[in-house]
Amino acid sequence: MARTDWKFNDIVTEADMNQMGQELNEKETPAAAQAKADRAEENAKNYTDQQITLVTETGIPKLNVYEYKLSNIAIGTTDIEIPLETFDKKTDTVKLYINTVPRDSDFFMVVDAVRNEAGNILEKGKVILNQPLETVSKVTIEIWKNIPIGEAGSVSGKVIAVDSMPQNRVIGLTDALDSNTQAIGDVNDDFVAHKAETMPHRFVDNGTVYKYGWSTLDGYAVFNYEEVTG
Repeated sequence: MARTDWKFNDIVTEADMNQMGQELNEKETPAAAQAKADRAEENAKNYTDQQITLVTETGIPKLNVYEYKLSNIAIGTTDIEIPLETFDKKTDTVKLYINTVPRDSDFFMVVDAVRNEAGNILEKGKVILNQPLETVSKVTIEIWKNIPIGEAGSVSGKVIAVDSMPQNRVIGLTDALDSNTQAIGDVNDDFVAHKAETMPHRFVDNGTVYKYGWSTLDGYAVFNYEEVTG
């Protein structure tokens, strides 16, 4: 910081001049401050418009915060992957903390996830720092997401990552799967027993039930059948 205790006979050194010059260079001009304020206002308007569209299309939003604490991020790192698969730059807000110090949007930029035509992720979203990390750091990323909820209060499926829903979070699903598993097992047992039978098939003739099957004798196919009794 430049000196503020100058006396009449003090000698101005090269270091003093450099310090004053640096502080002048770093001082934000009124025009730059206004431009920054205009950008913030425009971003706020765009975000509001996006949220209105989100509510209109999908229902009532509920704010959820997803926090990711990433330790031992290496010196020189600039690109940090956003773990949240449902991250959407258009509607989500990113908060960044480096070694617990909050960083504003001038310190980094956000890149959206890359998806294919089916909506599957090819590359997750990223936080890109304007300057590489100078020390091994702990990075915390917060994703503030407005999640639309349905009429019954459930979360919209549009924001649930593929293959991420535990089966016990869907009412009745676990019981249904257990029941189906048992039924499939029973069918498999019946199929194995059917294959083991020499005459596994049946037909009815004049009220009499017969079972039949095929075998071979001296290279010829033989049709075998007998009446089912008991």
